[in-house]
Amino acid sequence: MDRFKVSSHQDGRRLDKVIRGIWPSLPLGAMMKAFRKKQVRVDGVRATFDQRLMEGQEVVVPWEPAEDPVVVSSKGSLETIYRDDHLWVIDKPPGLLSQPDSKGGDSVVTRAQSIGGEFKPQAVHRLDRNTSGVMILALSGKVLRELSSMWRGREITKTYWALVSGEIKEAGRVDAPLLKDQDSNKVKVDRRGQDALTLYTPLASGEGCTLCEVVLVTGRSHQIRVHMAHIGRPLLGDIKYGPPHQRERRPMLHARSISLSMAATGDLLFEAPLPDDMVQACLKRSVDLDSL
Repeated sequence: MDRFKVSSHQDGRRLDKVIRGIWPSLPLGAMMKAFRKKQVRVDGVRATFDQRLMEGQEVVVPWEPAEDPVVVSSKGSLETIYRDDHLWVIDKPPGLLSQPDSKGGDSVVTRAQSIGGEFKPQAVHRLDRNTSGVMILALSGKVLRELSSMWRGREITKTYWALVSGEIKEAGRVDAPLLKDQDSNKVKVDRRGQDALTLYTPLASGEGCTLCEVVLVTGRSHQIRVHMAHIGRPLLGDIKYGPPHQRERRPMLHARSISLSMAATGDLLFEAPLPDDMVQACLKRSVDLDSL
């Protein structure tokens, strides 16, 4: 037996859909049998498979607790933040490509698609290889088209946490066009480039650095890294746009959260905790993470 509280992500969703998201390997017949035998209860009352849930309700089911949400493919593991019939949200580790750069190469998409299914999961957006955090995969063509349209229409809010060099005391914005050199894969501020707007807010400061919350209004390549370097606050570990010799092995950038609203799911907010290397970088510089 197991029990769980209905989260804000699950509010308004059908009970059977929520159960399938938590126990994806549970046979449909076994789930429906439990409903017929009155073994699934919501707030102590017999539940029906199609009833809508409300945040805070307690659901009791006759199965063992769900295993740790890590899906393993032939290429490696993917840590699941959330999954239902529409979306698969994962916490991408640093060092892993979003899309393969060669046939059969390792990536988030390669790992997801090797698991199987009628529709091969598709990435709705990308994170740079060395950026960690929230990444969304679509589990149907319809959802892929809807989310892609929302992305282009800037209807999805993306929030990052960045550990930058120097002290930032007040919130600010960087409104500077960006131009990419395809040969060098390097971006620079240039009036001939595309419009780009970045908003930033300091969260906590340490010894010679600041942990910032950064919101992308636009989504240009390397936007956060270039914009923060442009104002003299490059990301720690970013040798491409910052000082060439640094202790960190990657730019200290993490996709902290994504919020969106879909007709099928309602309002959703997905968050990923800071990865270990960013936590250690903060602790070494006395950045107070307990206040966050």
